Amino acid sequence: MREVVNMYLTRRYLIALGFIAFLSCSAFIVTRNLISIQETNAAVINISGRQRMLSQKAVLLSCELVHSTNTASQQETQVQLLETANLIEKSHDSLINGNTAMNLPGSTSPEIRSIYFSEPYLLDQRVKNFTKALRALAKVHPSPGSEQHLQYILNEGKTNLLTAFDTAVSQYQKESEEEIAELKKVETAIVVLTLMVLVIEGLFVFRPMVKRIWSDRQELSDANERLLRISSLDGLTGIPNRRSFDEFFQREWHRALRSNKPLSVIMADIDFFKAYNDTYGHQQGDGCLKQIAAVLNECANRPGDLVARYGGEEFVAVLGDTDINGAVKVAERMRSEVELLKIIHQGSKISGFVTISLGVGVITPTKDLLPEALISMADQALYQAKNEGRNRVKSIKTDNKEEEF
Repeated sequence: MREVVNMYLTRRYLIALGFIAFLSCSAFIVTRNLISIQETNAAVINISGRQRMLSQKAVLLSCELVHSTNTASQQETQVQLLETANLIEKSHDSLINGNTAMNLPGSTSPEIRSIYFSEPYLLDQRVKNFTKALRALAKVHPSPGSEQHLQYILNEGKTNLLTAFDTAVSQYQKESEEEIAELKKVETAIVVLTLMVLVIEGLFVFRPMVKRIWSDRQELSDANERLLRISSLDGLTGIPNRRSFDEFFQREWHRALRSNKPLSVIMADIDFFKAYNDTYGHQQGDGCLKQIAAVLNECANRPGDLVARYGGEEFVAVLGDTDINGAVKVAERMRSEVELLKIIHQGSKISGFVTISLGVGVITPTKDLLPEALISMADQALYQAKNEGRNRVKSIKTDNKEEEF
């Protein structure tokens, strides 16, 4: 009789153990898929969001090209405009067709394809027409046809194309959140089912395994925490990434709107970073990015401040309840501290060391203003700093008066 009972209990034990093993493997696979999908979606959203930024950069460069009277400046702007057009086109093709190096899958949902290829957005055709207009402007300027190309670029870049980009980014974000939410539901269901089996089996033959179950639960919790860190931090520099910045900036904007306090944004760009990578290699370039990220993060050291990697060699800082004088002081400190690092840069045209250019925008939010207006101000100030010699701070106030420090 005892042997029969033991055999029965052993059989139940093995069945329960096999079932738990199956659930553990399933949870591991779901977690791995969740991390992989998050990384892929983050890359897609980042590139899609960068398309929007590049389109606005192209609009600014087009205006500078047409209205500049300096031949050397025109030639440099033409080169930048062509590079921007090429980057927009390359990123666009990668989003549609995939790019292994950029971690872009190439497979898109019907909703995304509708944004790219169907009315009313026709993003694919608009991008092609837009980049074609950019190249045409760069080639024909300063012929009489320049104004016509510029007018098209301004109209498209500020309205239809911008709306299409915003729609695409929102859809990518929505699909990413929905996909992750579904996987989390599966993960939660697996955890719940596992706990139920353990409780039932623990009442009869499985009590020694209780400690192991709590250990598994903690591992799942740790996996979720790692996933949260992966989704919010830049993998190279360890500071918040673009997604974290977007979320933080929206919160700070609404906070400043309610309190009627000024909000400041600092955009920073490493001078001649491409030349640095070409001279010293991408591995040393990554080290340079890490050092500068650490310095910028130290300079904006109030609890309510945020420094994030905006993309490539660009960084952004958000300073709540900070006026133009305070923001410029922080930006100048950032510029000075980076210069004091004395990172050798033989490819720089302005210094023997790595330097940064910074643009400061300050707005006291109102209901009539969009948050993007502040980012655009800081971005314009940054490009003014770069165009006027780099390694400097430029600021733009709400009344659009410019200052150099």
